[in-house]
Amino acid sequence: MSKKKTILKVLGIVFAVLLVLALAGYAYYKLEKPGHSTPTSQPQVVAPSTDQTLDSIRRGLGFLKVHQEADGNFVTGKLAPKPAFTALVVDAFIGSPDKYKIAEHPFLQKALAAIVSEQKENGGIYSPIPVMSFSSYSTAIALTALAHAHDEKYAPVIARATQFLKKDQHTAPGVSQGGFGYGDGSRPDLNNTCSILDALKEAGVPEDDPVWQNATAFINRCQNRSETNDQEWAGEDGGFIYCPVGLEKGKVGRDGRPASASYGTMSYAGLVSFLYSNVDKTDPRVQSAFKWISANYDLSENVGKKDMGLFYYYRIVAKALSRYGVRYIVTPDGISHDWAKDLSDRLQALQKPDGRWVNANSAFLEDDAVMVTAYVVRTLSICHEVMNMSAKAGE
Repeated sequence: MSKKKTILKVLGIVFAVLLVLALAGYAYYKLEKPGHSTPTSQPQVVAPSTDQTLDSIRRGLGFLKVHQEADGNFVTGKLAPKPAFTALVVDAFIGSPDKYKIAEHPFLQKALAAIVSEQKENGGIYSPIPVMSFSSYSTAIALTALAHAHDEKYAPVIARATQFLKKDQHTAPGVSQGGFGYGDGSRPDLNNTCSILDALKEAGVPEDDPVWQNATAFINRCQNRSETNDQEWAGEDGGFIYCPVGLEKGKVGRDGRPASASYGTMSYAGLVSFLYSNVDKTDPRVQSAFKWISANYDLSENVGKKDMGLFYYYRIVAKALSRYGVRYIVTPDGISHDWAKDLSDRLQALQKPDGRWVNANSAFLEDDAVMVTAYVVRTLSICHEVMNMSAKAGE
């Protein structure tokens, strides 16, 4: 056999092996990706009231409740970050206007037990997913729900999870300093940093803890504000990007936009991350971020990303604006927008008859109705609280 034929034969065998591995991997993913068992019952019918936002929340909670798995989680599949999924649902119930009490609801007790059962010796709360565990992200979401449960029996779990997250912060000088990634020292990004700072804030980490000041160094490097961002690509509009690590000036992203272009989700995440880190509302960095938000206020899409991650975007909009403490957004045309009512109306219009929400765009798992419904219920609950606080204040 000639050398050329031998090489071709070897390449053919290699290709065949790779094809088999690829097909096997795809089959494994299809079988074990995040999913849900068929509910054994239908959501309870919600009697309409004069509070349409509350009615919408209750329909969403009804959909979520019938999707609990036998093990207490709200998702199945070996590739599912179960504690994170389940914690999102638990938090939706706890944070709803009806303020579900854990002690009164066995299904929530079962869900929290499932979350706690995943805590590892290192303090992290995550599923042992092959390749990537999402250990820090999953721990942050779980920690937030446990903190909101307000039950002293979870104090040791919370303390260990808090320390686990703090240890995963990048501390070495450089672009990554102060940021958090998905876990295990992975590349930091603003989305994970925001989620983890939120969890640490809810867990009661003191304001003088170094974690906050360290975080601002990374948040600065995600903002398009050259006065406080030392990166060459930094612009001037005050908005934020996902990750500054490895970003060169002029680089274009997969969507064809400049990789340094500010966009919706991250700009709201940047604003609230500064606030979590105890940066004053009057700080020029915060004011610059709010200026971007006012100039780009839009609830019809995730600004700059269209329908990608749309419902996560809505959730971070509500979290950021409620913490910032503003009810109305004045856009450049001089129109004042009641963001909480606008967002509530928008989400009610998108709700399906069975109480769920789901994104036609599958990016970031938003084709999963349980996860998205948990996002939206929490978002609507924030809107409901803001609108009722304003009503009580006489606005």
